[in-house]
Amino acid sequence: MEAWYGIGYPRSANSWVRYIIRDCLGNPEIGVHSIDHHDQFYVKRHHLDASLARGRSMLLLVRNYKEVVIRHNLDQTEDQDYNFYNSLEKMPVNWTQPAVSYIHPIYVYDNWGQDKHIVYYEDLMSKPAETIQDMAERMGFCANNFLENYQYHRDRSVSAYNTQEPSGSWTKAGSVFSYNKQITHTQKEAWDNHLETKFPKLFDRYLKRYAE
Repeated sequence: MEAWYGIGYPRSANSWVRYIIRDCLGNPEIGVHSIDHHDQFYVKRHHLDASLARGRSMLLLVRNYKEVVIRHNLDQTEDQDYNFYNSLEKMPVNWTQPAVSYIHPIYVYDNWGQDKHIVYYEDLMSKPAETIQDMAERMGFCANNFLENYQYHRDRSVSAYNTQEPSGSWTKAGSVFSYNKQITHTQKEAWDNHLETKFPKLFDRYLKRYAE
């Protein structure tokens, strides 16, 4: 069975997908603070140097930038654009949230030389059985037992998050679209246009589903 990296911007179901995979492999664990060792089948990361592939495959997790960038920066800045333009490539390291880039995981995925698969957060929430089965078939594990008890696992995973912590879940996975309501339609279009102009190939391949 191939070993995999999982990479995605924060709030893109990174911990939830790790929970799913490790439970299906008989090594269940719970929580955002789980430890990832390089000798494990699935290792979660927000940032990854493509040169570290070393035979591993890659799972990319993507969520609408008009959701995750706002949520990740919500309690960090008073900027009306929630530091969107800086968050595309890096964030100041002195903030309480980790320094991450929205584009970096997508760029690494696009250039990954090993086997790879992509999971969109919105698909994982709206059609979980189909999305999890597709992921399981691609990665080489069985998800049947997990899906039979899907609601139990979902509730258990969500309960591990403290809503008072910066890394906590405020919506408890109850809404796919929540934070984008805090910006105007004009801002949304500006974000779309900026991404499409600056990263045309990546936008066309992976992000155009989010355009207004």
